[in-house]
Formats: sequence, C-alpha cells, structure tokens
Amino acid sequence: MDLGGQRRAGARFRGRFDGLEAAWLVDEVRSLVAEGLRGATSAVLYRSNAQSRVIEHALFNAGIAYRVYGGLRFFERAEIKHALAYLRLIENPADDTAFLRVVNFPPRGIGARSLEQLQDAARAGTQGLSAAVGGVAGKAGANLSAFVKLIDSLRFETANLPLAEIVEAGDRPQRPGRPLQGEKEGQERVETLEELVNAAAAFVAEEGYGQDAAGTQADGAVALPSRWRRSCRTRRWSGENQAARGRTRCS
Repeated sequence: MDLGGQRRAGARFRGRFDGLEAAWLVDEVRSLVAEGLRGATSAVLYRSNAQSRVIEHALFNAGIAYRVYGGLRFFERAEIKHALAYLRLIENPADDTAFLRVVNFPPRGIGARSLEQLQDAARAGTQGLSAAVGGVAGKAGANLSAFVKLIDSLRFETANLPLAEIVEAGDRPQRPGRPLQGEKEGQERVETLEELVNAAAAFVAEEGYGQDAAGTQADGAVALPSRWRRSCRTRRWSGENQAARGRTRCS
C-alpha cells in the first residue's frame, strides 16, 4: 500500500494482513494532517480491487472523509448488490424488489414478458411475486418455479449457519464456477464476493458476536443481524475500482 502527498515522495507499508495496513494508513493520514497537510492532497494506491473495502472501512471508522476515483464504492458494485439481494430474498421471500433484481441474474430464461405475467398474477391474487409463481403457466412458470426452489433450498441450507457462511451461500448463485485464470474481470468479481464474506466475518468480530453466531429464524426465514443489514446499506464503506489499481483520495 502506498500513500503519497505533496510534501513527501510517498510512504509505503506492507503488513501481514489488510487490517494492519489499513490501521497504518489511518495513522499516517492523521500524521500528515497534523503536520499541516490538507487531506485532499493525499492519495491511497492499493494493490487489488477487493482491498478497497478494508481501506474505506478504516477511513470511515476514523472519521476521515474520502472520495473514490476510477470506480464504485464496494457496496455499490453490481455483484455486491446482487449478493445482498439474494440474502434479502433468503431472509424474506416477500421482498419483491430483491426478487426482481436477481430472478434473471445470472440469466435463467426469464424475460420481460414472463415477469409481466408474474406481476399480473401477483396483483390478481394480492400476493408477492414469489407466492404468485404458481399462477404462471408454461415454460415461464417452470423457470420461475425453479428460481423459487433455488431460494428455498438456500434458505433451508443456511438455517442457523454463522453469518459469514450465510453470506457465502448468498454469493453462490452468481458464481457457479471460478473463472479461468486469464479472465481478469471475472476473477476480480470472485475476489469482490469473497471480500463480502470477509466483511460479514469482520462485522461479527467488531460487534462482539461469537464467530459462530447464527442468523435467527422467523417463520422459517433466515434473519441476518439487523445492524449488519443496516451497515450494508448506510455505512460509507469501500468503493470498488474497476481498474487494476484503485485510488482513494482523502477529502
């Protein structure tokens, strides 16, 4: 990890793990500011896209304002939004917003016409989309039913699992297999999803839960700890750059 500013050529530090590097970064930024350097003149260069979450999380917790250049924040990336939608749907089958986000991602042959039929059936029965799947006939109905069965199986599989394992299961539908070694973009997506699992484990540790803390069950649905769900939506955690090397600027 490199930290550069106008008044020094650049500081470099390599820790044994990402959290140690992020802690060093926070101390270094504070030191620069104490010396009179404006935060906006400092930039952080990190080695991989997945590392950005740890950096931004550390900056956020330290109350250091920052901007991400060249890409998206971690929880704004498409693969993370998809993974969280799967988790929301596992927890709550009636979450129609989550349903629509992932019902055809990855592609399952469920197009706009199929969803229109499903929404008509849901309105007619005054019920949610998942519950209305049985009202759609033909191939569209079969594809929709297969998706609902997938979510049901994930719900059963993740009952009482530790949080990190629930998140890992929620990641699984969008990564059926690891990309080939030469597929850089696909590999970065896998690393980003793996970092989401790390984020869940870190949350468990930071909030004082046991490492094997499980989601609770309510009416058969897996319930993720509510504070972690809120953190996914509201905490200004890491932005994930799509370039090979990210850049975060403190502001």
